[in-house]
Amino acid sequence: MNPANNLLARSVVKRISFKEINDGTVIKDEPSQPSFLLTKDDERLYRIFNYGVIVDKELQGTVASLLVDDGTAILNVKLFEEKKELENLSIGAAILLVAKVRLFNQVKYLAPEIIKVVDPLWLKVQCASRKEKKQTQPVFQPESSQDKPEIKIVEKTAQKDSSQKMELAADPDKSKFPVEKLIDLINKLDSGSGATIEEIIEKSPLAETEKLIERMLESGDIFQSLPGKVKVL
Repeated sequence: MNPANNLLARSVVKRISFKEINDGTVIKDEPSQPSFLLTKDDERLYRIFNYGVIVDKELQGTVASLLVDDGTAILNVKLFEEKKELENLSIGAAILLVAKVRLFNQVKYLAPEIIKVVDPLWLKVQCASRKEKKQTQPVFQPESSQDKPEIKIVEKTAQKDSSQKMELAADPDKSKFPVEKLIDLINKLDSGSGATIEEIIEKSPLAETEKLIERMLESGDIFQSLPGKVKVL
């Protein structure tokens, strides 16, 4: 096997936002080696994956250029050969991308290995997942006695809000989509080579877990690492 192809075969596919791609640097050290994205955290990524919406589409011969928005930035996606999926890639379609980051005339673009239309509801799942990763800022409460009346008003409002969210506070997982719950479980059961489907079904609190796993495999959220085992992309 070509060393460059062997490296790509071993490389991890990681989800990264378009903004993080724009903030990174595309590097090609040697002609015999594939180029990679060097992130601001000094991480080398040969492949990335993400979800987005097609906001523009242009065809020039056998080359198709798509502008895709993931909610953080817009990137160009280029397809250099005719693909059967192209006719379904219309403006407004929600898509899943597994791609390499490339550079042309100092402008980054994505060269997809996998590009497929997905249910728009998946975008809501991904956005909710991204929001959960953001840390909330602590609320500043002044210690001055002159500010006590204002503090009481804040506390009263907080009590009203907390009563409405009491159920979610008691069980934070209730605010998650079924897909997110299953992803959390798979990550928990994954010791490195993947989680066994049998164990996932056994320990999942969700109904019809097996069908949900099948849908996640089709959409690209997880992949089969070994026979009977799956991993999160």
